Amino acid sequence: SSSSNVSDASSNNMNETSAESAVPSLKETKRAILSNPVVGAALFEIFSDVLLYTPVSAASSLIPYGMSTSGYQRLINGAASGKMVGGNSKYWKEEFASRARLRELKLKMLELIAPCRRFALFLFDDEKSSDDASKVATSAKVENECSSQYNPTDNGALLSSKERAMGISRTVALMVLLTGDSDPDVKSKAESYLRAHMDSYRGKDAEKSEVDESSLHDALLGNSAAMAQSLLTLVIGGVASISVTNRLMSQYKLERSVDTLKLGLSVSYHVDNTMET
Repeated sequence: SSSSNVSDASSNNMNETSAESAVPSLKETKRAILSNPVVGAALFEIFSDVLLYTPVSAASSLIPYGMSTSGYQRLINGAASGKMVGGNSKYWKEEFASRARLRELKLKMLELIAPCRRFALFLFDDEKSSDDASKVATSAKVENECSSQYNPTDNGALLSSKERAMGISRTVALMVLLTGDSDPDVKSKAESYLRAHMDSYRGKDAEKSEVDESSLHDALLGNSAAMAQSLLTLVIGGVASISVTNRLMSQYKLERSVDTLKLGLSVSYHVDNTMET
């Protein structure tokens, strides 16, 4: 009986160890997000939908500014987490109907993407420290932490420059979205993180650090063309954006120009003009 108990305990320990080893580390997760363009684009799109979302009256047919109709329906019809205290919400929209709950969610998501915090999901930095992940940062602390912990030019040698650039652009774009949030707490925190990121080279001698204006621009904004395309899409809407892009692509014939017009941070959607309506 004693040997049987020992055997069972050993088996349980092996199963627990196996389960733990199957869970990817933060570094592995971030590398997967950055190296796989589909995963990175899809995650960015989901984050964008949540960050743009604001509660809408049940009687209204309008959707929050910046969101697509498909993105809005996908989000609100998603299943609730089931963790809402004192409620039995079935859908995501019901769970986050409260502005307080939505504010809490957006602040947590901001912590996942901010460049100077522990996770920084769209950035890869081997030197980043996770010791301060639980600190609540004021504006002054944010700027100090970002300048000391985060180096936007050191994102991992195993990733291509294009992958690193897209990660930086997605991080900046999501912070920009939140700087326009209606909640003052969310807006203030996003502005602090964005300001800290943009000031991360303040006071550094470009000649001594061998960083020229072009590389500095790339380090702070990543792929600015892709970021501009995505932000403009959020402003004018997806369908209108596709129409504008198609018209521009018919005017430019150089392969480089066409490739630039196709850039974007989220999942690409295309309209087949040959389909009958």
